Amino acid sequence: MTTSLGLQIPQSEKEGQVTEIREKQAPSWPTPKSCALSEPGLVFHCGLGPGDAVGHDRVQSREVLRSLKKIANQMQRRLKDKSEISAQEMSLGTLELLEEEPRFNAGKGAKLQRDGRARLSAAVMCGWEQRMAGVSNLEACIHPGQIAASLLNQHDRCLTGFLATQYAKSLGVGFESPETPDRLREWAQKKEGQSGTVGCVSLDQSGKLFASTSTGGRGFERPGRVSDSCTPAGNFANRFGAVSCTGVGEDILDSGLAVAVLTRLEDGMSLQESCLRSFARFPHKKFGMIGLDRNSHIIIHATKGTLGFGIVTRNKTFVGLTANDWVKFGEKY
Repeated sequence: MTTSLGLQIPQSEKEGQVTEIREKQAPSWPTPKSCALSEPGLVFHCGLGPGDAVGHDRVQSREVLRSLKKIANQMQRRLKDKSEISAQEMSLGTLELLEEEPRFNAGKGAKLQRDGRARLSAAVMCGWEQRMAGVSNLEACIHPGQIAASLLNQHDRCLTGFLATQYAKSLGVGFESPETPDRLREWAQKKEGQSGTVGCVSLDQSGKLFASTSTGGRGFERPGRVSDSCTPAGNFANRFGAVSCTGVGEDILDSGLAVAVLTRLEDGMSLQESCLRSFARFPHKKFGMIGLDRNSHIIIHATKGTLGFGIVTRNKTFVGLTANDWVKFGEKY
């Protein structure tokens, strides 16, 4: 295709040409509904699907749930072992475990861009100070969340590309290639995806909130693309709540999803109503989110597809992959 300026647009970049893997199988979610936790804790996710051939294939759903359960159990032990654990420790600890799971599209196992290289993005945000930090297009590092967190108290808090990688090296962080055989096979088949992100929102005993999100991107995208995950649209927290998003990055950016939800929360709306209105405005977008407010209300919602999630407090854990699993959690607790 040739534009009016004479530019050639590759087939994979035409409007509406993003590969929609198993779209017809993607179930819709019912009206957003929040649940209340009996104590502070955390909620995490492993990304929206279908769209991630490694993480959300039906055949592998049991393995995805097993990975989620393992992470939930590890974090519950940390909560039990430490009498006072901060929201930041909870969120970053969970994010690190998610980044280490090669099944998920973040950290080790990140999708590859069009040139065959993995470039990672992440953002962290503390709600009590409403302070955010992030990195994008970071290479040779499986824990971009750690790098982003190290920027929280610095003047320059968002770094990108080669200089973000140089900054990470200056911290003495151990470098490791995020590439895995599964992702290399995907890249060889020139597969784009819709989604694939991990994130965690947390609330501690003092009422402080924290959000963190990490991703390897869409997969086979143009090198240099900036993910929503390292922006306030995809990761946001304030004194009222915390949100981490997943899905088609451009859809999340267009809707300003995380900020939209929490702005309404700050204006006095409930988490459930805020989520309902945010999703109602963009019914044809492809995204999902996890949210947590200062009163321990949590919500997990998506426009369609699977959304692997985990819920952890000192006294309970729960993991799920579908809208029905979220409904079951509400009925159980």
